[in-house]
Amino acid sequence: MNHPKHEEWVPYLFGEANSFDRRQLQEHLQSCGECRDEIEAWQRSLGRLNAWKLPRAEKRREAFTPVLRWAMAAALVLGLGFGLGRSSAPAGVPAGALLQVQHQMSNSLAALEARLTNATEISSRELLQGVTQALDQARTQDRQAVLALFRELEERHTATYVALRKDLETLASLTDDEIRQARLKLIELAGYEVPKAAQ
Repeated sequence: MNHPKHEEWVPYLFGEANSFDRRQLQEHLQSCGECRDEIEAWQRSLGRLNAWKLPRAEKRREAFTPVLRWAMAAALVLGLGFGLGRSSAPAGVPAGALLQVQHQMSNSLAALEARLTNATEISSRELLQGVTQALDQARTQDRQAVLALFRELEERHTATYVALRKDLETLASLTDDEIRQARLKLIELAGYEVPKAAQ
């Protein structure tokens, strides 16, 4: 019976096989007890690996904390500056000067918002990059562990096969010797003549 190679089983075990391959492998499993036992053992191993919990990663709030503090400080300074300016300004401030100050404040506020948005985007990108790298590393480690298990199972299977073959060869040799001895005894019996005195 032709058994699928280990490389063909890996996508099936991880649920990444296309529907045609998955159907063929399932049909093979239904007809081959040896492969079914081996795949069930691998699935149990994967279940144990999946049950293994990694320690939780620390939350990275500290990346946003300095940005928020600076934003609050800037808003407070702008508010105080505006309040002090209003209270110390003479009553007869021209409307053009007020419009100019208001325009400057709007520009300053827009620049501050742009800097905050930029800093937040950079922090978000760095955080996302860190999470992606951690997930990739965990997946790589999982695959390496599964491949190591596959190799170990294959080595055990090979050792069992070699031992069984050696035992069968020994048995065949012993059986062949016994058949030869039995044949010689039959030839001796066939050639044996009963003495005339015994007749």
